[in-house]
Amino acid sequence: MYIWRLIKKIVNYLYLKYYGVETSFGDVELNGFPFILKHKTARIIIGKGVTLNSSFKSNFAGINHRIILAAPADGASITIGKGSGISGSSIVAIKEIILEDGVGLGVNACVYDTDFHPVEAASRCQQKNIMDAMAKPVLIKEGALVGANSIVLKGVTIGRFTVIGAGSIVVRSIPDNVVAAGNPAQVIKLINR
Repeated sequence: MYIWRLIKKIVNYLYLKYYGVETSFGDVELNGFPFILKHKTARIIIGKGVTLNSSFKSNFAGINHRIILAAPADGASITIGKGSGISGSSIVAIKEIILEDGVGLGVNACVYDTDFHPVEAASRCQQKNIMDAMAKPVLIKEGALVGANSIVLKGVTIGRFTVIGAGSIVVRSIPDNVVAAGNPAQVIKLINR
């Protein structure tokens, strides 16, 4: 049994390294393989004890697709802190997305630091690619949980140990130790710590 776990660790490590992900041997558990897109000057950094679930067998809540980690712009960065867990989520950074230690992204949650397209129709018609869209960094702080099928948009900070309810759209920053839900997400309850 030990030999199979070792082989899996080697395969996971080599897969991540092939796509330019910065991690150490044995730090990341892959259940299924994520889709990784990285500009040559971008960085994707994954900490110790991170679990990335890209297979429907690894989370029965209904993963719709493999995890997507995309940092397609010059100098973009994605950082996933130690002990974090992600299932079938999409993370797209044109500038910077940081998930601190112990962050959870529920099935199919999306985190974007860009609008992808301008609001004005004339600008959209002239846009050549998503790197032309305005981007603002996203920070999800330690111990936060983003519920299934939620979307976190550009410029947002989610506070420490905060829970975002399933299906929420987060368009503005949310403080520490609260439960927030809805579209747009609003604080609905304090968490006593």
